[in-house]
Amino acid sequence: MKKLLFIFYIFLLISFSTKMSFAMEEIVTMDDGEFVITKPNEYIDRILYTGQISACTITVVYLEFENGTRKCALTHYPMRCINSNVEKIRDLIQQMIDGEVNITKKVILISAAETKEKEFAGPINELESKIKQLANDTFDKCELKIQSYDQFDVEEFIEQHKDNAFQYFDDNRFHKVICPSDISKPVILETWLGKTNLIKTT
Repeated sequence: MKKLLFIFYIFLLISFSTKMSFAMEEIVTMDDGEFVITKPNEYIDRILYTGQISACTITVVYLEFENGTRKCALTHYPMRCINSNVEKIRDLIQQMIDGEVNITKKVILISAAETKEKEFAGPINELESKIKQLANDTFDKCELKIQSYDQFDVEEFIEQHKDNAFQYFDDNRFHKVICPSDISKPVILETWLGKTNLIKTT
């Protein structure tokens, strides 16, 4: 018993002396969105994760405040469910800015599939327009990014993999946002294609 207590004491000592951070993950399902908060000196990193992505739109909203607080939201909607997606983003942003002042960084990222026939060009343009209007109505200035996460022909893929297409989506196609509590560390966007800095440190 004493040995276990000693090991636990050493673990706590190392944790506080090295300022170790721990991660908590929030799962976002399709047709939904969530947001997380990190604060300096709490040493708890937050992760937003969503999977089973086919021809869906993933939207990330990142806000950073003067006091070092970071807030990050992620939504996952079918590409044609534009109004539902925008309303969820609007609701999340209102929760994120409630009672806050001095927002120093504002970034919105829209990630979507680009099919060979570009059949979703209309919905993506409409979503971009509505998100841009929402950002203009809410913030003085906001960085809006649009990216195509791959050249993906959904109908062709499902036809070729109709026996296990959704298992493939579940196992392989995901978006993850890693938001460290340490303001000196970048916010990372990770997908099945690799990692990139969503927000770089200054």
